[in-house]
Amino acid sequence: MYFLPRQNYSKSKFKVKLRGLEEDKSYRIITEGKEEFKSGAYLMNYGLELELKGDYASSITHIKGK
Repeated sequence: MYFLPRQNYSKSKFKVKLRGLEEDKSYRIITEGKEEFKSGAYLMNYGLELELKGDYASSITHIKGK
């Protein structure tokens, strides 16, 4: 789950680099009904790009290893 307490007008996208994943494992990511697959190496090095707009905006992302 991620939460934006106050809108930052210069920035609406954020990158979150995950830790403790297996580099060679594929992870299923579901955010707002959209499904994608990324490797653990990608998620730890590049990160997961999240976007929130508006005060008190929030969303939930499910990450599950295959």
